[in-house]
Amino acid sequence: IIANLRASPEFGTSLLVHHALSISIAVLSLAGIQAGAGYAAMAIVLPELGSLWLNIADVWPSPTVFLLRFFFYTSSRIVSAYFAYELVLLMTDLTSQIILTSLTMLLLVHNGRVAHHMGKRIFKDLRDKQQRTKVAKSK
Repeated sequence: IIANLRASPEFGTSLLVHHALSISIAVLSLAGIQAGAGYAAMAIVLPELGSLWLNIADVWPSPTVFLLRFFFYTSSRIVSAYFAYELVLLMTDLTSQIILTSLTMLLLVHNGRVAHHMGKRIFKDLRDKQQRTKVAKSK
């Protein structure tokens, strides 16, 4: 079985930062813009759907679920960034555009680091499994 991410104090703190940024983006996105409500909703909901796989992997840990977790987490962030971009294009206030773009970029950097950590763990576990298989076959 591919090991799950271990919750460390540093990881827990970064999750708090992630949620603080997500909430800030949601509030800013919905304030004063009606035409982009769909974009704002998608920019908020998609990452939550991707994050759902973090919990699914905790409940049903298996190599397949960990790969799906990585795929859905990463792809939901990429697609969400597109909706945030479309929302910024609809905004007329330059200050709001700059703030939303900045918060989105910070969130993408954070999400990229989390995805990188997940990917590294998956490949490390695959290499370890291959090594164990080689050792077992040589006996």
